[in-house]
Amino acid sequence: SDSPIINLSRAAGVGDSINIHDNYDTEEIWLDSVAMTGESFNLNNNVSLDVLTLTSLAEVGGQFYLSSNGSLDTFDTPNLELIKGNLQFNSNNGLELVDMPTLLEIEGQLRFDYNNNVQDLLLPNVQDLNGQLYIQYNDKLENIALSGLIEISSNLEIQYNYQVAS
Repeated sequence: SDSPIINLSRAAGVGDSINIHDNYDTEEIWLDSVAMTGESFNLNNNVSLDVLTLTSLAEVGGQFYLSSNGSLDTFDTPNLELIKGNLQFNSNNGLELVDMPTLLEIEGQLRFDYNNNVQDLLLPNVQDLNGQLYIQYNDKLENIALSGLIEISSNLEIQYNYQVAS
């Protein structure tokens, strides 16, 4: 491919944090083999990002924060089970689908706001949320799948998502 790429497809794990930010022309980030991070995963302000591969990621040892990745339209983590901190999506304006089918536990808050084109937020197997749940100001959000959720340890606020059917 001739597009600007960050290719770490053979790295199996990261002992501390993954911080990928302010790479304005990067279109693809390949982290295919990364199974875990010891601490946080931050993906911010990669405005041209179209492709993100996280096929092996099973555990994030701290917060998982995605913000202002303007061209990324699909976010999926087919093997992620545990986030040992907050899960936050903020102002990812190209995002249309978030699919995290294997995620079971978030040891912090879930905050999902100002993702203006997201239609589907799919976290059907999350059982425990050890923090607040905020889903707000997502103009095109139609479907929120949190059907496995058993316990939220704090506030639940789902508001200003005008396309969600009641």
